[in-house]
Amino acid sequence: MDHDRVGEICLGYLWEEPLVILLILDRLGIILDANRHAIEMLPEGFRGKSLSELPIEFHARPSLAVLTANSQAVHRMNLSAATRVPQTYLFRCFEQGDHFVLIGRPDVEGLHETRAGLVSLHRELAEQVRTLHQASAKLERRNQLKNLLLGMATHDLRNPLTAILGFSEQLMRQTANSDSHDLMLARIHEAAKGMLRIVEDYLGLAIAESSELKLRRQPENLVGLINRARDLTAARAERNHVRIAVDDLDANPEVPVDGPKIVQVLGNLLTNAVQHSPEGAIVCVGLSNDRGNTVISVTDQGPGIAPEEAATLFQPFRSGVAAKSANEKSIGLGLFISRKIIEAHGGRIWIESGSGCGSAFRFSLPSELPVGTTFGS
Repeated sequence: MDHDRVGEICLGYLWEEPLVILLILDRLGIILDANRHAIEMLPEGFRGKSLSELPIEFHARPSLAVLTANSQAVHRMNLSAATRVPQTYLFRCFEQGDHFVLIGRPDVEGLHETRAGLVSLHRELAEQVRTLHQASAKLERRNQLKNLLLGMATHDLRNPLTAILGFSEQLMRQTANSDSHDLMLARIHEAAKGMLRIVEDYLGLAIAESSELKLRRQPENLVGLINRARDLTAARAERNHVRIAVDDLDANPEVPVDGPKIVQVLGNLLTNAVQHSPEGAIVCVGLSNDRGNTVISVTDQGPGIAPEEAATLFQPFRSGVAAKSANEKSIGLGLFISRKIIEAHGGRIWIESGSGCGSAFRFSLPSELPVGTTFGS
């Protein structure tokens, strides 16, 4: 075997190898030459300089005597030069006549650890950025809602407050028990009720748009909830000359719901149905089962709702364009709040209607307690 030839091949390989640093030093530690990879890594003009003058950091900062004392010893150095990116190399120093040969290879294990750490850090930062974006968007929505509520409150509360103040001042100027007292008191009462409805709607909207919509689920008799909502709407129906009829219900199911909130939804639907029905009409409430869900329907005989309007009916401040009775006012929050309540229960709410054919509002509720929830939550 021609050992000299083998040596030449090995040296040629190391001289061109892109991952190996090879430096040739004299006895004083002056760099005489380097392979291609070292030339790419080191700054220009490195030849003729001492090893200590280069941006090379030895972890243990050994002297040249220590580096050259044992060719089997492995030393670690950080090299940050032309690329300005620090890289760690493991190297050994060999004595060759009047020269020293410094050969180093990348610290692969350390590189893998660093890379894994960077990947983990990147993922953590990405998750934090995502969380910040979500929080920022949520704050922006709440800020927009706050501004909207303030603007609407200023507009919608001004009229009933003005009426209450005006009629109150007239009562104060007039003799007690005058003929107009009863009429003005009735108007004050109606104005106060209208203002209270507006305030309650705004509060319901604020809760629905926030994360504070908490449910207290209990086994509730749906027929009982329907009858309770009907009783609460009876006076309004009588005033509008509309009858509320509850279909004969063979089943009497118990479902895990927040009873008062379902009564609130039913009250909103019944109020809308009565409000949009002509005198002498009948509003029907029905109950059915659909693939494990209980479905409640409220059907009126009103003018109906066009498809393009129905598409946005459950959005805030969408009260519809159908004619209302003269003494009723709405700011369009009831259906939006109802949707939020039903969705929080794991159900859905929808409308089946068309222009001139009445409307049927339906909502579904899971018949069983959702997985991961308990009664009272």
